[in-house]
Amino acid sequence: MISAAEITRERIIEALKPVRDPEIGLSIVELNMVRDVSIQEGRVSVEIALTVKGCPLQKTIESDVRKILSSTPGIREVEVKLDVMSKEEQQKLAQELKRRRESTMPPGAREVAPGIYRYGKMDIQYVVGIVSGKGGVGKSLVTGLLATELSKLGFSVGVLDADITGPSMAKVLGVDGRAGATENKLIPATGKLGIKLLSMNLILEKKTQAVIWRGPLVTRAIIQMYAQAEWGKLHFLLVDLPPGTSDAQLTVFQSIPLDGIVVVTTPQSLAHMIVEKALDMAKVTKVPVIGAVENMSYLVCPHCGEKIQLYPRNPGETEMLEKLELLAQIPFDPRLASLADTGRLDEYEGRAGAELADRVRSRLTAMVPVTVSPIAWEREE
Repeated sequence: MISAAEITRERIIEALKPVRDPEIGLSIVELNMVRDVSIQEGRVSVEIALTVKGCPLQKTIESDVRKILSSTPGIREVEVKLDVMSKEEQQKLAQELKRRRESTMPPGAREVAPGIYRYGKMDIQYVVGIVSGKGGVGKSLVTGLLATELSKLGFSVGVLDADITGPSMAKVLGVDGRAGATENKLIPATGKLGIKLLSMNLILEKKTQAVIWRGPLVTRAIIQMYAQAEWGKLHFLLVDLPPGTSDAQLTVFQSIPLDGIVVVTTPQSLAHMIVEKALDMAKVTKVPVIGAVENMSYLVCPHCGEKIQLYPRNPGETEMLEKLELLAQIPFDPRLASLADTGRLDEYEGRAGAELADRVRSRLTAMVPVTVSPIAWEREE
């Protein structure tokens, strides 16, 4: 049992190491945010220098400091004072953070705007984003189906699950366990057909653990899963993005060298309208559009084989899909949904998946010159 007399400045600093700046993601001790520490008969007063004036997360930092010190043996009372770094300290910190980023960058990375880095393709032939304007259209199922079908053709495939707060690719691809790690690299897990996968569900201690992070931490996690992962040599890396057009999508569009995106939608008028938002984002960020996949496009009658349209069609929506290059129309198939839920997509034999893989591959070879030499653009026999 530690007595009040044994509480020292060194013990306080050591206790505060787990407290992180929520936006930067590093320890407040490592960032030199801990200023004065005074101790008197079990009463501890700590001054924390915030990185910016009016920091929106200052209450979080204060609460974390208070919580961890209050639970430290020997401390009876805690006072937390907040100050702000001087301009010189802020500049020094910015330079140090830039140095850290540059030291962990893979070859080919470059700064395209203050604090925004564009990363190289490493040994990856094609990087493809799978996007949707809204949730609930089956984007992750399409990602899993495309990965599986490309793997069946003999291509080496990786999947980066960029939906940090709602990861599902581990379940869809039937990958259990945890991703590996070395001192500087994440090691993707390997699923059926040799598909490599990185997803938050493979990093968290529990699959049901919620990821309650603000934007900067989410975007940092996506970058780390791309740039600081040992993907090895791949023909395709598929990036499964969260729905919408917020921070996470912008990070991927600006920082990861996408060769193109596949837009997933359903025949609903609302889904098609929101697709245009995703297309507008691609246009603004100058990312090519490979084409569209219409999921839950129709239902095949199990008795007569007739195609049953589940949603009303209108000429405007059909026109939009034709302009986008319709890559595949995937039916509403209970067996496909069941296989995705149980991680057995490799057992699916529908034509739509094979057509999707073939058309994505054909479109990419027509749109994008091969710029990565370590692996030839042929399937592996």
